[in-house]
Amino acid sequence: MRLDHILVSPTIYSAISSCTVGALRDDSDHCPLQMQLALFTQLTPPPPPLTGGALHQFTWRGELRSAYAAGLGSPAATASLARCAAATTAAGAAADAARAAASAAGATPVQVAAAAATAAARDLSVAERHFCRALCTAAQLAGARRKLLGRGVRAGRGEHDAPFYDAECQAAKGQLRSLLRSRPHRDAHCSRAENQYHSLVRRKKRAWQRQQLHELLDQLYREPRYFWQRVNRQLTSMPRQLQDPAA
Repeated sequence: MRLDHILVSPTIYSAISSCTVGALRDDSDHCPLQMQLALFTQLTPPPPPLTGGALHQFTWRGELRSAYAAGLGSPAATASLARCAAATTAAGAAADAARAAASAAGATPVQVAAAAATAAARDLSVAERHFCRALCTAAQLAGARRKLLGRGVRAGRGEHDAPFYDAECQAAKGQLRSLLRSRPHRDAHCSRAENQYHSLVRRKKRAWQRQQLHELLDQLYREPRYFWQRVNRQLTSMPRQLQDPAA
């Protein structure tokens, strides 16, 4: 049985009155989903997103496990975890107060949940920031090496020395690296730019291969002797099992 989902805009969270999963049917591998919307109720804005600090990427090595555990127990990481716990407690208290106030005002269950999430968002962002700081501190103390955005963009193996990898490919690669270094997170714009770079390299490679094929066919018709000499040179550079065309 596969899971189905209903995608809902955050702006209509408060209009959802119920959502149920129906019974499994014999003629389908899906259970029907039913969601009721009270479209005439007043919509509430979605809760603000978390704004904690970004968790830096580190190159993980298994032999650093003990050092990483020791780093989590360091004074700096312990202080960050303590601040994270305090902020989490404050978020829970703010959510409980907002939930009680919304219930007393006669709000719907969905509106009560939205009010609680909005009230807790600020403290949760603080907790997230301190938690990420503790993890990064432990990784740095363990000796883990931080990954820099943009270094993962490389040409294929040997492509930077290939005849088709020209100045246009090098310029596109430089622009892509600059873009990735300027953004804290990889977003849709970064993915689109990376796909365009790889498409450019593949297009250059295909054009060069077509040109080589045309030159090879032209040599076959004009100078067959040199053509077969070239083919024999290619055969001798292959593994022994592939040198015999009849094999």
